[in-house]
Amino acid sequence: MSVQAGVAPPHDHVVSIYDGLDELARNVSDFLGQGLDTDGAAVVIATPAHREAIATRLSEHGLDLTALTAAGRYRALDAAQTLASFTIDGALDRARFAEVIGEVIAAASAGGRSVRAFGEMVALLWADGDPAAAIELEAMWNELAQSHRFLLYCAYPRDMLAGADDLVRLQQVCAHHSEIVAPDSYTAAQPELGPSADPNSDSRTYLPVPSAVSAARRFVTGRLGEWQHGPAVIDDAALVVSELAANAVAHAHTAFRIRLSQTEGTVRIEAEDLSPRRPVMGTDRGSAVGGRGLILIAALGSRWGIEPDPAGHAKNVWCEIPSPDLREGI
Repeated sequence: MSVQAGVAPPHDHVVSIYDGLDELARNVSDFLGQGLDTDGAAVVIATPAHREAIATRLSEHGLDLTALTAAGRYRALDAAQTLASFTIDGALDRARFAEVIGEVIAAASAGGRSVRAFGEMVALLWADGDPAAAIELEAMWNELAQSHRFLLYCAYPRDMLAGADDLVRLQQVCAHHSEIVAPDSYTAAQPELGPSADPNSDSRTYLPVPSAVSAARRFVTGRLGEWQHGPAVIDDAALVVSELAANAVAHAHTAFRIRLSQTEGTVRIEAEDLSPRRPVMGTDRGSAVGGRGLILIAALGSRWGIEPDPAGHAKNVWCEIPSPDLREGI
């Protein structure tokens, strides 16, 4: 998925969550290429392997990077070295960041050129075990956008964020961006589930984007199939998880986690999001277009409920579905 030109205002800040190098190179080169094709400038702050992959894709697009570099319209910087240039005593320095990166953006925009930048220094910080610094750097980019005109594209590997135990951190990443580009795996017909550490439970974390609903559904149905539940149970679970995930995306507007577990004769599906707003069961079953999600969940499950976070900042909505297929097998 690429970012469409002309849709965003001058200070848009896009984040891409990607599955692999090919997907990253495609998305970033599409984003940068749209600017270079219209006489703009591009700045790349990335690892050596990613700089090379992006440059290859841009060259295949017909762009002469040597000529663009000489004209000041293309500049590629090393992410680790650039990050080190505004890190003092192990901490990010806001003033130094504004000076270093501000000069890069200013040079690229010489003559009134539009600028598109790709940076993955945030991903380096997250990979180093410092998500707080990554989020701080996201905020620094947004502050710089108040004084410099540019479009920014950030990226994180999906596995890095999907493994985050702290749902709040993932939501903070989302909140610092104006657009979220979901990974290709969200729309894959047959996603790779991988092994589960626990034979009777598994979980996945999702971004607050529409395609996450179908991704969550394929996760649940795929895992239940591996656990040898029958078609009727899997179909009911697909409906339940779709409603739970859709509620998180459409109403909570936050990142969310789907937990799936099985005990003797029961499948339990949980959706945790970061909104204290409780879903409300609709009362008009005839003419209303929506509002039937909880009615459906209540009809399909033997039990269901809403567990608010003790601090009142989040909630967990759950549903248990009878599964006679494995009543004796677990």
